[in-house]
Amino acid sequence: DLHSFPTRRSSDLWETVRPPPRATGPRPSVEPLTGPVLRAAATGWNPKKAVGADGWGPEQFRTWPLAAWWLLADFYQAAERTGCWPSGWHNQVCMLPKGGRAPSIADPAARPITLMPMIIRLWAACRRERLNQYLARAGVQPLPDARRSAEYYGLDLALDLELAKAEKRDLGAVCIDLSKAYDRVPLGFLAAMASWYDIPACLAQPFLASYRMARVVKCQDAA
Repeated sequence: DLHSFPTRRSSDLWETVRPPPRATGPRPSVEPLTGPVLRAAATGWNPKKAVGADGWGPEQFRTWPLAAWWLLADFYQAAERTGCWPSGWHNQVCMLPKGGRAPSIADPAARPITLMPMIIRLWAACRRERLNQYLARAGVQPLPDARRSAEYYGLDLALDLELAKAEKRDLGAVCIDLSKAYDRVPLGFLAAMASWYDIPACLAQPFLASYRMARVVKCQDAA
């Protein structure tokens, strides 16, 4: 029961949810990030990508010289070595009101969107492939595949609906997004799972630290 997770200790939860056997086989190497790799990742982002909680967006990255990217690579190495981010950083929770409603933090119908600092989002984007390899090695999830993407299933569903319409058949569908179900899982439990599955601390700890940061809530059009 995910709703009971916040009221239980991580150790109790660990005893309740028995994980599969430990991961075996070769460990994927985790090479230090480099300036050129970071620059390529950032410049490949969509310019319309949402601005991070630090106020940075893809457009600012495009003006950086290569030397700045190497400095950022050094910063990431320090974050991976210590497993933490600067203490003054925070995540921003934007409350998106539904159409016709005035923006209000207290509005129960408002939809929360969490924005991390863009610097952390860039690190996560560069490390996601390696983390996915470790999760696949542990049997937690398969490697990402275009045939399993949300876009693939959405297109497949759209084609089925159009075909049913053309053939004058009744067809219904239900789509369930489980991604938010994990927001209430204690981070201590996730840390224990990461250790159990032999995920390197240089990957697991910065990810966990990004979710431990304080959150600042504001309305979409707040200054």
